[in-house]
Amino acid sequence: MNTLLTILIPTNLIQSAPDVKIIKQTIYDLEKHIGLIDCNIIIGMDCKYKDSIRFNQYLNNIKNIKTKFNIKIVISKTTSIYGNFTHLVDQCKTKYFFIIEHDWILNTIINFNTIIDVMEKYNFINTIRFSFNQITHAWDTITKNAEISELPLVKTNGWSNHPKIVRTTSWYNDIKYAKPNGDIEFDIWKAYLKDIEKLSFDNAQYKWGQYIYGDKNKDIGLLIHLDGRLTK
Repeated sequence: MNTLLTILIPTNLIQSAPDVKIIKQTIYDLEKHIGLIDCNIIIGMDCKYKDSIRFNQYLNNIKNIKTKFNIKIVISKTTSIYGNFTHLVDQCKTKYFFIIEHDWILNTIINFNTIIDVMEKYNFINTIRFSFNQITHAWDTITKNAEISELPLVKTNGWSNHPKIVRTTSWYNDIKYAKPNGDIEFDIWKAYLKDIEKLSFDNAQYKWGQYIYGDKNKDIGLLIHLDGRLTK
């Protein structure tokens, strides 16, 4: 699997830093719930405050986390979610990546091998996002169950930074097409919605390949947000 998928974890100097209790939960949860210990993890540090003592203490504490994963740490060149995310994806050399920010955990075991097999089979699936609290979220205003027998998937008009598996080439296509200027999440979603207005939901969704993992009729969330912004 390490030849197909890389795990990307963006982080920054949250309130609890230099303590690594939040990001450590994310990493240990991945060991427990996806089991892909042969995958590489790349942690992307936002470069803001990089010259501070606290930043470097946080960086060193991350390096000392004991895990079964092989971890590499990179520091972004510009300070923003967009700058950190894009710099992090640039380090990815695999066909797919799973991006999960430093304060999310899964609440169940998910077979990533099956997901990658399905994405290998169906090249129109570009993103499979995991749901928080429920399948549909604020930006998922149009949803339909996908007719794919191997995996429960929901077609969506949403685009989000929430944890997701992404076809790496599609990430660059979305960035190039949407040209985000500040808020990567909102700007790309806005470009997707414009395509839906122009092409129809079905045609635009096929072009963008945005899916949520699960069954719309069951509407079960798969994520827990630890919210590093609030944890001291």
